[in-house]
This record gives sequence, C-alpha cells and structure tokens, in this order.
Amino acid sequence: MGDAGIPVREFDTVPLVSITKVKGAEGAQMVLIPGPKSEAKRELSTDQQELVDIIAALGARNQDFAVQIGIGLSRLSSYIYGRTASVPEEVMARAREIFEDQKSGLAEVKSRFDKPMSEILKDWQRRLQSSTQEELAKLLGVTTMTIHRWNANDSKPDKTSLMRYETQVQKLEVAMAAALKHITS
Repeated sequence: MGDAGIPVREFDTVPLVSITKVKGAEGAQMVLIPGPKSEAKRELSTDQQELVDIIAALGARNQDFAVQIGIGLSRLSSYIYGRTASVPEEVMARAREIFEDQKSGLAEVKSRFDKPMSEILKDWQRRLQSSTQEELAKLLGVTTMTIHRWNANDSKPDKTSLMRYETQVQKLEVAMAAALKHITS
C-alpha cells in the first residue's frame, strides 16, 4: 500500500522521567508531574501537600481557588505541582482561612448536589416554573444542548459552577416572587 501521508512510527518512545527533590522538605510526598515533553516526579513539601489537600477537600477548581486566595493561577500551579521549594506563609494563611470559612458548608453542598444532574435540573425547572428545557437554558445562560446533556446525565458541572447556577436560580426565584406579588397587589 502506498504512502497516504500518515506518519508511521518505526519505534515506540518512552517519556523521560526525572525526580526532583526539594531540599528541607520533611514529610514530602512524590507526585507525578505531567509535562509537555516528559513526565517528572517531584516531591511536594508539607505546605504544598496541605495546599493540595485543602483544594481537594473544598472541591474547588484551581482557577477559582487562586482567585479566592488572591494569586494568579500560574503561581498556584507552581505551588501545587512542586515547581517551587515551598509556599509563602501568607498564601498558606489565606488558604487555611478560606478552608475554615468554607468547611462547614461542605456537607450541605455535597448533599445538595450529590445526585444525578437530571434531578437537579428538575428541581431548578420546578422552582423557576420553566415549562421547557429551552426556557431553562435561557434562564441559566447555557445552551439548550448543555441542558440536554445534563438532563441525560451525560455531563455535570463542577461544584463551583453548580453553586453559581444555584445562586442564579435563587435570585431568579426571588425576582419572580416579587414580580408576582407586584402584579397581584
């Protein structure tokens, strides 16, 4: 068969793996750090691992957590992927403060959204008195296709997005109740 313009690999390549040790990091943990050309393992210092654990416990997206603690995503990434020796104390203090503020609501958020997305949608649709999925999509500011995927439980937004949509539904509920009260009085 002739050449169809598709490159043929004559041998398999093995990505390089390097191990980077962070000096003075007691109780550090090895983590796999994927890179564009190779995969490297790096040790996380105790404070870096604590930061990773806080983010995981809150179920936050890295970009959202970076905003909450007041740093850029690239800086947060440097800490949680072990590209720096440690995390500055002011960043750790802010992360711990955020965790303390938000940990009490974790169980509530989990129970509220730990069900199929189709059930969450039905609740939102009922609360907003929305008769069609197209209407619900407009109210939430998403595409109708997104609503269809959510309704089929093919996808589900992350917790941060779910909370944002829940807040939006609550605000719309209040506005609709106020409008209804105004009309009937």
